Parts: sequence; structure tokens; C-alpha cells
Amino acid sequence: MTDEKNNKGDLHIAESLGEIRGALTGIQTLIQQSNHSTNQRIDDLAKNVQDSTAAINRRIDDHKADTENRLDEHSKAISKLNDQQQNTRKKAMVTSGAGAAIITAGVKIIEVISNS
Repeated sequence: MTDEKNNKGDLHIAESLGEIRGALTGIQTLIQQSNHSTNQRIDDLAKNVQDSTAAINRRIDDHKADTENRLDEHSKAISKLNDQQQNTRKKAMVTSGAGAAIITAGVKIIEVISNS
């Protein structure tokens, strides 16, 4: 009877060990699935961050190009205004010089007429 008890006890221990092994295998599978899900979430978040960063960089590049275009347009407009101002100054100098020459000539004519 002791052999029967021992056999039943051994059988019970073997069954218990099998149950524990099955439970551990199940837990291991759940942990692996959880790790896979976590890694997938991390990969998804990384892709979202990369996409957002790329979009921000594109917006920065667009803004930079727009700013450079505006500065170029302003530089051209200022250059054009400077050219117009310089031309106006030249015209004013020529007009002033011509006016002064006419006045000088008039004065000389009056002097000549007065002296005659």
C-alpha cells in the first residue's frame, strides 16, 4: 500500500508540475504578446514623431524660402527706389545748373546793356 500511496503521490506531484509548467508557459506567452504590443506601440509612436518632425521641417523650409523671397523683393524695390532717387537728384542738379546758367547769362546781358 505504501507503493500505491507513493505512486499516487508521485502522480499527483507530476500532475501539479504539469499544471505549473502549463501556467508558466501561458504566462510566458502573455508576456511575449505584451512585449510585442508594447514594441509595436513604440514603433508607431516613433513613426508619428518622425512624420511630425518631417512636417515641421518642411514648414520651416517653406517659411525660410518665403522669407528669402520677400527679402529679395524688398531688396529689389529698395534698389529701384535708390535708382529713381539718384535719377531725380541728377535731373535736379541739371535743372539747377541750367537755371543758374540762364540767370548768369541774363545778368551778363543786363550788364552789357547797362554799360552800353
